[in-house]
Amino acid sequence: MKKLATILALLCAAAFAKEYEYMVQSMSYGSLGGRKESTYLSYDAAARKLEQIRDRNSSDGLGSSYKEISYFDKKGGMVKFEVFNLDLKSGKWKKIEDYTESVKGNVTTRESNSIADDGTRNASKTVSSYDGNATEDMRYKLTKGKWQKESMSRSVKNAWDKEELTISFKWDGKSWQPKDKTEIFYDTAGEMSGYVTYEFVNGAWQNSEREMLNGDRNGSYEQIRSTFQNGAWQNATMSKHELDAAKDEGIVTSFIWNDEKGAWDNMSKQTAIKKGADLNMTSYLWDEQLKDWVKSYSNGEIYDKSGERPLVQSYESNSSSGNKYVYSYDERGSNTAMDIYKLDANGKWVQTGRSEATYDTAIPADSVGYGAALMMFEMPSIYAITSFKEFKLKDGKYELITEKTWKYKKIK
Repeated sequence: MKKLATILALLCAAAFAKEYEYMVQSMSYGSLGGRKESTYLSYDAAARKLEQIRDRNSSDGLGSSYKEISYFDKKGGMVKFEVFNLDLKSGKWKKIEDYTESVKGNVTTRESNSIADDGTRNASKTVSSYDGNATEDMRYKLTKGKWQKESMSRSVKNAWDKEELTISFKWDGKSWQPKDKTEIFYDTAGEMSGYVTYEFVNGAWQNSEREMLNGDRNGSYEQIRSTFQNGAWQNATMSKHELDAAKDEGIVTSFIWNDEKGAWDNMSKQTAIKKGADLNMTSYLWDEQLKDWVKSYSNGEIYDKSGERPLVQSYESNSSSGNKYVYSYDERGSNTAMDIYKLDANGKWVQTGRSEATYDTAIPADSVGYGAALMMFEMPSIYAITSFKEFKLKDGKYELITEKTWKYKKIK
């Protein structure tokens, strides 16, 4: 719950980092089983505070209410986030977690707290400092009312703004002790070409694991992972990447090292054929008894002429199970329907359900604040969604099983 709430809060912070014309005012959800959920939002521009309340009710009569309050600075960055549950007996909101963030110069402090029903507080804090391309994160835990050092990590980025060195430490009660280290390597184009990891043992860094790329990343190449044992690097796994430009087919074969034979054994293989935006992928597993590749599953994707909108997506496994989704669009390019199929015992596609969506063409989706969190659903459009329904096909008729609706408020 805490991770989800924090993620939604961060999405919320991103939403209010710029000016929007609309915001989601409410969202409601209902299901065939009787579960209902409603979400209401309000934004106080003067206080830079966003409040969200969710009410849930189930068919057994049980319900719950949940509230989030987010606070923002003048730049739209979130500086505080609180989560409450409604105590049904007292009718009062009870705080269950909070998060605060503060920035002073090149130091950022983030603190999170979760509060149990008995009042027990579980808290953690991270202090991050930045110096050019170097970052240090120091983590603390709250013990008997005092912050105690727990762990620390340091990282350095290269000219491509990608990490090339990371080191982690643990606190032994007196000082920071090195734990492990990773060096990351890149080619001249800034693409990762390998890494080496180390462990700190008996006062010195010891080799642990490495992976290196050999060949042309845009053509055929190998990636070999090795582990350090008995004073030497030992083969562990390898992936071989091959490209047939004439067929637009890529083949990736995975191997595992066999010490007894001193050779690579087949593990798995994946083929991918791309024609324009369309893509077909098939995966295989090696059968040692048959001495042959056995199909595991396949994926297929077919797009429209623009290459942006999917028309058909399918998945099939070697156990004759599979799913297929067929998409429909209106004249504006909005995905208004998705028909769902499954493979039956005879290997034929049989329709089992359908999803439908409607939109408000007067409201562009990117003009809605907080839309990223509350408008997440399977069917894309450049317009704000107003309803999303899921049906199951029963006796040749569509039966509604879930429904979501959205309402918006103009704020500018």
